[in-house]
Amino acid sequence: MHHCKSPPESADRHRKIRPGDHKEFFALSHTLYVDLSNFFHPSYDYDFTGIRDNAVFERGGETYTRPCGWYRFALKVLYKYEDGNGWLGAQMARNSVTQSVPGEWPVSYHGTNKDGAKQITKGYYKPGNRARWGIGIYSTPNLKCAEGYSTVFTDNNKNFKVVLQNRINPKKRKIVPEIPDYWLIETTKEEEKVKMC
Repeated sequence: MHHCKSPPESADRHRKIRPGDHKEFFALSHTLYVDLSNFFHPSYDYDFTGIRDNAVFERGGETYTRPCGWYRFALKVLYKYEDGNGWLGAQMARNSVTQSVPGEWPVSYHGTNKDGAKQITKGYYKPGNRARWGIGIYSTPNLKCAEGYSTVFTDNNKNFKVVLQNRINPKKRKIVPEIPDYWLIETTKEEEKVKMC
């Protein structure tokens, strides 16, 4: 899921992003073309810009910080895996909207820049150069932490930030001991592309 937010210092900070803005949001440059009908899933978009949570949410047995203050543009991920949509928590009814259901994966966030967003829209995450705790894709359940890695970019005279919301397969996730809010999906040096799974 892409989350889009105008940064506080933006001149158009009071402008809300609405569902019809998919095309505008993804016009990141004249060289990037995305078939929006194959990429986005507008019926699952959600406007969190005016929401403030007072409850604790869980997904996949982990605390889930909902993206309050952001607008979520949903991507098409239903039936990505042969065993259904249990990883999304979609095959079982929740006792409460705040609770996890068995089999669903925890949520994490990945802050990026304009170029990173372009790569990811092509279908993959690419490991960064730092690899301090291992080679792979880093994300965090801490939205504020992820936003710190998201840089402001301007397109068509509007400012944007991008944070991606992920579901992380707990069997492939490594929690960084030094910083438990850092989650890693490890790859090898030989792998140039890795799907977040």
